[in-house]
Amino acid sequence: MKAQIRKNQKDWHIYIFWILLGAFALLIIVNAFSSNEFDQLPLILCFLPLAILQLRPYQITDKDMLHGNGQIDVKLISRLESCGNRVVVYYSRMKGGIERRSSFYPADKEEFISILQQINPNIKLN
Repeated sequence: MKAQIRKNQKDWHIYIFWILLGAFALLIIVNAFSSNEFDQLPLILCFLPLAILQLRPYQITDKDMLHGNGQIDVKLISRLESCGNRVVVYYSRMKGGIERRSSFYPADKEEFISILQQINPNIKLN
């Protein structure tokens, strides 16, 4: 593992997940207690893997793969765009492929950008 970058849990794009998860869990619990049918309570456990994934930091592996919002090869990143608390990563799945984008919300944007530029110095910053 080359690097781990913490997610900015204070950004609404990140914490909206926790609000929706809590509301859904509360809905299931209230419904179970009001109808005395507790067979739906295991549904809450279905969201445990999603919560674990949400808590994991962004990671750059030894094979220069960026994990967090999917899996992106850092060598195929063409440019970065910094907007507020967000860093938009423009990349392609293969050389000469269609350009795609993905948003990341790191706690320290400068560290995130510098780590990516150390691995791939051809990345342009907008």
